Amino acid sequence: MKYLLALFLSFISFLALSEDEGFRSEKSKQLVKELKYSVNHTIAKILEYEKEAGAGDKSVHFNIEQTSATEKTLGLLVSKNREVILVSPSSPAERLGIKAGDTIRALSFNEQALDLASENWLKKDGLLIAEIVRDGTYLTLKETIKLSDTPIWRLEFFANTENYEQLDSSVESMQYDDNACGKVSVFFTPPSTKDLYKSYFTKINDKVITNRYKEIYKLKPGKHIIEIHELFVFKGLTSLQRKNYNSPSKSIELLIEPNKIYSLAAKFEKSHRHKKRPEEHWEPIVWKVSETSCEL
Repeated sequence: MKYLLALFLSFISFLALSEDEGFRSEKSKQLVKELKYSVNHTIAKILEYEKEAGAGDKSVHFNIEQTSATEKTLGLLVSKNREVILVSPSSPAERLGIKAGDTIRALSFNEQALDLASENWLKKDGLLIAEIVRDGTYLTLKETIKLSDTPIWRLEFFANTENYEQLDSSVESMQYDDNACGKVSVFFTPPSTKDLYKSYFTKINDKVITNRYKEIYKLKPGKHIIEIHELFVFKGLTSLQRKNYNSPSKSIELLIEPNKIYSLAAKFEKSHRHKKRPEEHWEPIVWKVSETSCEL
């Protein structure tokens, strides 16, 4: 199960509320403290609701990434009955004056109606208008939104131990406890600013992976051959190279250690963008290794 918000952190337990964060501004320190409290509180609630639903104990993973995008999300979470659940701080929705508990009757940006069921991204400056109901009173809110150079962050997370698939075979096993394991993952979105892109598994050791949507596998400690396929549109290729583009899968050998999760990605090699063979344009890499709990 994935919980997608509009932000991107690898994480298994709750954030520690440490005092020394390296920030100079007292306002920054206060915002960091508030953010940690909010994240901890929200994750605790998610796990509480999951446990009530019979999901049992789960570990929480999430990743944060600063993107290179120039657009900004509206910063609004709305229920099916159009009631505002959450307004992100410093977002266009907050500047407009929308508050949690409001009911949105209509929402438009530059005279174009916005779909409340979708994640709306604003790509240029413009006039944001909302018709809302607040405490029984009908209100019309208007605000000219100017997109600043504030970095855009993306947060993806999942809380699951049940959808992992265990693969027993390894190219070369190591002497660890029988229940020891590590994980390989293509779940987290790598930073495209570093020419890293999403991929999916096609083969692990001798096992052909037929379900491209399974993104995490448990593996016994030792050497494993992991094969992935890239999931990106190459930048800088000629129109001839773009036509009928079909890049084959490529493999990487990993030494899996216990209680670690290895996040894989496809790295686009800019210097190879003019080569004719598709497989010469990218390489599979491990872009992040994080601590995790793992037991077979």
